[in-house]
Amino acid sequence: MDWVPLAEAGLSDCAKSDMNCMPGFGQFLLLAGLAVVGLILWLSVLMGITLAIAESSETIPRKLVWALFVWFVPLVGAIAWFARRTSLRGL
Repeated sequence: MDWVPLAEAGLSDCAKSDMNCMPGFGQFLLLAGLAVVGLILWLSVLMGITLAIAESSETIPRKLVWALFVWFVPLVGAIAWFARRTSLRGL
């Protein structure tokens, strides 16, 4: 008796016959991979900005407000923090 494992059910016949069973799947995987890499990079930037805020000479309530601003309004918050930091260094 031939035993066929459950893994053989579904798309395996299609894959064995070299047909394009799921058109666009490769493109989906590429986009999903790029999204994951982008998310990891963006979270790294946010963590770096958060550490810069924590190490700043601001008071604790201001640090908290800046950190919340950076995390909840990411692009605008990050640009505002770096603009403020560079303007304070220039003084």
